[in-house]
Amino acid sequence: GLVTWDIEGVANLRIVAKHNTDGSGVIAPEASYTIADGLKIALKTFVFYGGVDTTYGPWKDNTLGELSLSYSF
Repeated sequence: GLVTWDIEGVANLRIVAKHNTDGSGVIAPEASYTIADGLKIALKTFVFYGGVDTTYGPWKDNTLGELSLSYSF
């Protein structure tokens, strides 16, 4: 599933979730902010869940984070 929320064209909140039939899945929330025209910063994390013998379960103790700065012209 996907949920997005745009805040006056300057900030954006987004949540992507994937749930498998084996009871495992991943949730990936992301927040981004436009600093200036063409300059954006974003923070994203991936949270895994599930049992040991499932697709995403083995990674449930390994939450991943990502920070990015992008410039476009």
